[in-house]
Amino acid sequence: IGLRTMGCQIGCHCFNDVAPQPVTETLLYEETVLLSDHVPPMVGAPRKGHLELTTNEHPVVGASSSFSNGVRMLRAESLLALETPWPRCQDLPSSSFKVPRPDDMAFAVSHPWLFQTHPDPAGHSAAEVKRLLESAIERHKPTGDVVGFYDFTSISQRAFQAGQFESTDTANATFREALVCMPQIFLLVDAVLHVDVDPSSYGDGELLRADASVLSGATFAQLGPHVQVTSAPCTGAQTFDLVVGVEGVSSTLTVEEVQRAIDENPCELLLKRSPYGIPNRTHLDDRGWIFLERFISMVKVALVDEKEARRVVFSNSPKVLEEILHGGKILREAAQKGEERLRETLRGFLKDMSSKTFSFHAGGDAEVAKRIMKKLVKSLPSFWADEVVNQRQRQLHLAVNRGDAQACWELLSSRADVNHLRSGAVTPLHIATKHLNIAVAEVLLQFNADC
Repeated sequence: IGLRTMGCQIGCHCFNDVAPQPVTETLLYEETVLLSDHVPPMVGAPRKGHLELTTNEHPVVGASSSFSNGVRMLRAESLLALETPWPRCQDLPSSSFKVPRPDDMAFAVSHPWLFQTHPDPAGHSAAEVKRLLESAIERHKPTGDVVGFYDFTSISQRAFQAGQFESTDTANATFREALVCMPQIFLLVDAVLHVDVDPSSYGDGELLRADASVLSGATFAQLGPHVQVTSAPCTGAQTFDLVVGVEGVSSTLTVEEVQRAIDENPCELLLKRSPYGIPNRTHLDDRGWIFLERFISMVKVALVDEKEARRVVFSNSPKVLEEILHGGKILREAAQKGEERLRETLRGFLKDMSSKTFSFHAGGDAEVAKRIMKKLVKSLPSFWADEVVNQRQRQLHLAVNRGDAQACWELLSSRADVNHLRSGAVTPLHIATKHLNIAVAEVLLQFNADC
């Protein structure tokens, strides 16, 4: 989930005429934690009357009251045409986005942020996203449009290149509101694409020596063991450069030591170019946010019938896919044994999260993730049965749309409602006749569909 590093994208003061206010990730995450206290339960709330869909919209639109204000779903054709590095949400034309409708296929992408200010500057993840999206489209055969949630292109972001305007205060507030509904988005989309790439494939940035006077007037931030340039006179040093040594000797420094070296000119500083900020080389299996995203997909798998599981999750890694499917099976079996067994199993996943790591520049990142997990563990058992029904009905709608008579029969045999009204007026039989699908219509009639 994009919470994991987006909050720490420090603005480049020499990118534009107006110097943006420095924003720390700790501040953003603390505010997100406060916001999360007012968010509806992770599952079930949109279907229980807290947030009713008033128009002909896809279920994901009901993820939260924040969805319509802060989240933009990118059209698949726009995503497939993006050039590397992918642009920010606010740099894309409005025609790139669409509010999904029931016949559309909605997807979400779980991917690593490989750098502090951009998740994938070289396009390694992008190539996998495109391949997985094509697989999901082939599996679902949607009759409507295909739209997706990819945090960097779906939520307003901070500047990462010269010439980009910084987010406004309003956009930052909207960003924080959008973050809190991301778990619901992953549960309510039709497919989640899990991208697995090697974070160590990026080499270190270029080292260069610079006279300390180059950084006179610059500002710095301490991010773990790194001293990062947060604004720089445009005379050699660049925003996001790392100060890694003094007088040609590499060492771990503090902001105070760097500032003292600059004040005591002349001296030479050793800088490392880092145009997209600090890289995150932690293996994906060890990352807290990746674990949370995979866990939410396990819940999604558990909520649908077993034969539908491979339609709701996709991954370029067979290992990751099997891990999610296996976790979903464990949760499904636990739910079948009763609410207490489900709670016990969920607590086990919560315990597993404690062994995961979060980037040192992630401020309150770990705390936010833990709060989300705790909310899931607390609320899921209460809503589980209702959500199984909701997910099954969505799968029936998708099966009717793609003309899959066999899947329709299996879902109806599992007690899907053959006469469920979509938007208060449209039944599965209406959809089948609209598409002139006789085989599907016959199956629906076998289960007493109303004409």
